[in-house]
Amino acid sequence: MATVSVDLSDDEFRQLEEAAQSRGVEPAALIERWVRERLVHERERAAGGGRPMSPRAPREREGND
Repeated sequence: MATVSVDLSDDEFRQLEEAAQSRGVEPAALIERWVRERLVHERERAAGGGRPMSPRAPREREGND
């Protein structure tokens, strides 16, 4: 199994710890989940599915105007 190292600022690491704690998981488990979800998303996009936009891009409301 491959290992990946990520450099984070102290502030980013605190944010990661807080996010992990709020979900009841360890920071490494949360990072692993995020990476796996992102890889699935990228595979879907490469296969022609999904929306071709950034996760942070504004989205239209569906049925709620």
